[in-house]
Amino acid sequence: MNANDLPITPKTEPPAAAAPPVSCGVVQDLMPLVRDGVASPESEAMVRAHLDECEDCRTLWEALSTQGPAPAAQPDDSAVLHKVKARVSLWLLIVVVIGLLLGMAIMGSGRAIGLVFVIFPLTCGIARWFDDGIWKLVPILAAAIVPIQSLPSLFTMMDYTTPASALFSYFQGVWMPASLLAVICLVGALTASLLRYAVKGKGKKQ
Repeated sequence: MNANDLPITPKTEPPAAAAPPVSCGVVQDLMPLVRDGVASPESEAMVRAHLDECEDCRTLWEALSTQGPAPAAQPDDSAVLHKVKARVSLWLLIVVVIGLLLGMAIMGSGRAIGLVFVIFPLTCGIARWFDDGIWKLVPILAAAIVPIQSLPSLFTMMDYTTPASALFSYFQGVWMPASLLAVICLVGALTASLLRYAVKGKGKKQ
């Protein structure tokens, strides 16, 4: 018998290593994905195979299944509204500052004083139209412009008279124009309030 006549023993492949068991923690992390139908087929098969063998995970799965899919997150309307109001308030403050500075510049120049009776009520009216609180600052700040611009005259009067007399003359000279500026600002706010009420009332009727 030669070597070629020897029986050939077929080679046998080594047995495949068994897949390591899946821990309960991994399965429980995958359960919500399987429940919502977003898990891969392999992950779903792994979870269901584990549930056939683990009573604790099966109990948890049954409790999780009764809850239904997780609700989609809803936007926080109050937070969105707060951001919009904050942005509008910022722009209104810019408008108010520009209006007050423009009116102050006109008063300081002594030219086109008639524009003061347009700028201040218009500024206050715009603030009143868009916001219920910011407009209240406009009459106060407008009235404060007069005593601020008159401070140099107060120091000049103190050089020629007593401080008490200078202060008396100072307040006597500023209270009336300051009050006038506050009043015309209030007129602008009142006009804006009436217009806003008329527009909203008309919109409700339609």
